[in-house]
Amino acid sequence: MPTAIGFRNYAKTGSWLAPSESSALPASNLASDICAPSLGFQSRTGLVTNVVIRVTSAVPGLPWRLFGLFRTNLTPSATINVGTWVSVGTAAPTVTWQTNVTGPAAGYGQIIAVAPTTQTANFMQFTISDPTNPDGFISAGGLYAGPGWFPLTGISYESSVGRVEQIRRTQTRGGQEYARLMWSQRRWNIAFDGVRASEVWAEVDALRLQARTGTNVLFIPDTAASDIKQAAVFGMLSEAADITYPARGADRRAWRAQITERL
Repeated sequence: MPTAIGFRNYAKTGSWLAPSESSALPASNLASDICAPSLGFQSRTGLVTNVVIRVTSAVPGLPWRLFGLFRTNLTPSATINVGTWVSVGTAAPTVTWQTNVTGPAAGYGQIIAVAPTTQTANFMQFTISDPTNPDGFISAGGLYAGPGWFPLTGISYESSVGRVEQIRRTQTRGGQEYARLMWSQRRWNIAFDGVRASEVWAEVDALRLQARTGTNVLFIPDTAASDIKQAAVFGMLSEAADITYPARGADRRAWRAQITERL
């Protein structure tokens, strides 16, 4: 399976353009790792179509491949155009790649787009339309836009997906039980058994360094899967094991990590 991990997020250092943004919740809030919609982006009340969010990288001509919008209030019927552009001098920007994706799967609040190849561009843009959105505005808590590491060997079958939850349970004197779900956080336990030596320092070690700072990481277990919007997780990554040498002198390394959704 073609696994992808994004940890070089241009949204954290780039500049922003969002003509429809609320003055209280501008798009630049999406540079934060908090990911809470109450501290993120919101369009002005009544604007639910042609809502533009543009991220321009701090350095022009960088590689782009993975894109995501997280903790959104978009409905499943929303349409989102995702594209990358190059601008040279005063000439009108030229699109290098674009695609349309539908809104989030119900209950997941995220959209994912993966370019078929790495795109060299100056900026990327989401153009969002969700005319039946009951809130009357568009909101989001987090954004990823940047390159991705596509491991030469994807995750192993020891990987697992689950949830971390806090449930407040109350039991009456008669024995009846009542449960109140406080929060639910998706989690992946990621197992790599075929990391190449060439990937250890260029990708794994760079990823570990970024993760230790608390920055959000985008993990897509299978970029070709039909359930990519449900399976992907954007959040904090922590190591579960050191890099090991299971194949002795062969060009294979093993590594374990856990990533939990940022709420």
